[in-house]
Order: sequence, then C-alpha cells, then structure tokens
Amino acid sequence: MPDPHSNRLTHHRPARPQDKRPRGAAGRRQRTGSEPRTAISDLPARRMLATVFAPVFLVGAAVFAILAATASPSSQQGRTLYITLAAVCAVFAVVALTDLYVIRRRTRTEHRGTRRTGKW
Repeated sequence: MPDPHSNRLTHHRPARPQDKRPRGAAGRRQRTGSEPRTAISDLPARRMLATVFAPVFLVGAAVFAILAATASPSSQQGRTLYITLAAVCAVFAVVALTDLYVIRRRTRTEHRGTRRTGKW
C-alpha cells in the first residue's frame, strides 16, 4: 500500500484541457472541438451559392418592384403581395452579398496566415 504522505503521485492524474489540445502545424488553426481531422471548409460551397443567388434575388426584387409599380390601383392585394415579395428578395440579396464579403475577408486572412484578435 502506498504511503499517503509521500510526494509521489499515487494515482493517475487526469489530463488537463490544455494537454488534450492537438499540436497543429505552425500557422494553422488549432482544432477546438470534435470536428474530424479531414474536415473541409464550407467556404467554397457558400461562395458558389451566394454568387449564384445574389443576382437572382436582385433581379427578383427589381421585377417585383416593377410589378408593384405597374399594378392597377384597384388591385390592392396584388400590389401588397408584389411589394412584400420585392422586400423579401431584397433582404435575401443583402444576406447573400454580406456572405460574399465575409467569405472574401476570411479567405484573405487565412491566406495571410494571421487572424484578427478582438471581440469579433
């Protein structure tokens, strides 16, 4: 039976969180979760979707705005529908364009090898 007053460790010490962190190559982002080592980035798929759908939503917003402008004054329900659809298409276009900006910024910072520090 080990002496309880000895300085030697008598039981296995559990690994501390910093011991479990993977040791990545210099300049690479450290893995911080349960993602697999072979995980690939979703940025190319997001870029392709945003590139395809941003113009589609911009054209949709323009078409619905024109339809709303040319709708007869007696058809208030149709005009309201066109205005709503134009607004929804415009919001989706803004989201797609914002996503393209974010993807561009992330790609640029990853290629530079540095990341911004701070809250955002």
